[in-house]
Amino acid sequence: MGRQYRITTKRWYTWFKRKVKIPAPLEPWSFAIITDPHVGLDAPNKDFGAAGWNDNGDYSNSMNNKALQNLISSVSKINDKITNGNPDNIKFVVVLGDFTDSAELSELHAAKDTLNQLKVPWLPIVGNHDVWPYTGDTECPMPTTGGEGPDQYFNKVFSDAYQNFSIKLGLPSTWKEPTPVLNAETDTHYKSYFQNLAFDYGGFHFIGLDFNNRKHAIASPPFFFKGVSGTANLYDFNGGSWSWFKQHLSSYLNITDNRSKGKNTIILSHHPFECPYTGVYEVSIVSLGFSPEEKESITNFLNNYKDYLCIQFSGHYHPGDKIYFLEPSKREPIIQYLMHSYLFIFHKKVMPCVTIPGNLNVPWVQIVKLDPNNNSIDYQQHLSQ
Repeated sequence: MGRQYRITTKRWYTWFKRKVKIPAPLEPWSFAIITDPHVGLDAPNKDFGAAGWNDNGDYSNSMNNKALQNLISSVSKINDKITNGNPDNIKFVVVLGDFTDSAELSELHAAKDTLNQLKVPWLPIVGNHDVWPYTGDTECPMPTTGGEGPDQYFNKVFSDAYQNFSIKLGLPSTWKEPTPVLNAETDTHYKSYFQNLAFDYGGFHFIGLDFNNRKHAIASPPFFFKGVSGTANLYDFNGGSWSWFKQHLSSYLNITDNRSKGKNTIILSHHPFECPYTGVYEVSIVSLGFSPEEKESITNFLNNYKDYLCIQFSGHYHPGDKIYFLEPSKREPIIQYLMHSYLFIFHKKVMPCVTIPGNLNVPWVQIVKLDPNNNSIDYQQHLSQ
């Protein structure tokens, strides 16, 4: 009879670790969210900074603007947390759109200059108020056919912010969708700068999406609105947001290693997927989100990937605003704190959709804690007054 060996569990595990490389656990980490700063809100004659929307970015006479001060306060709160040991291990900040109230150049520059004071990288997600510059008296003119749309100004001002974020996180050159593209859904078929992007960080996959309206708001009697409305649009054409997103998500999850990570995909956008189409704001009926047909398209597509979708974070709604939804079962004011709903049609729960309170009325920073070892996520902590 041959020699017998007694292998203990401890000895076996030591041998196994030598033969098989076991990845070390990833450290838990966090990112912070600011949304809807609306820099320039309540400026006299809706004209922040120097006169006119194309004011060369001069905002020296508007430093006391309350919305700008709220953003300055939020940046300070994040920096204080990082300076004092960074207990939540904050790696970057995401701003979920509506940096400005009316996309004036001075508003865009004031928002960017303030966010550049952050001690960690920050990522811009464009909002509907950032698309078409205007003041109380003037606005960006209608583009010519085939020309650049008014969102070119957001793209120009924030292009280096995207570049800095990419460099600091070491992202590949393909992380962002090329722009601009011809947008056949606009009034004169001009070019749009859709800000769509995707990247991996800390064990999670992030996708940033741009569904903001590019059409000019109603400007005929009895309505004379400037800029664009708050309605969301899918843009399901070559180079459009929905077409890019469908292709990206399906390609990403066609890779076996990516599917093995489970529910690790986080979607960032200004508009919530579970966003009512119409509501009543003050005394007006307003358009807020996707049409019922678009929501059905969203749900039917994402339902194929619900085992891999972690959560969606968005802005667009503001704490304290008296908005009443016209959809049945949602005829109540928006609550002051987080709105937590599920994207669903025909009772198919697809993914949690969390709407973060805006920064325009009070400074508000949401802290999102992530553990890549089990894809756990905690978004209950916030920094506010």
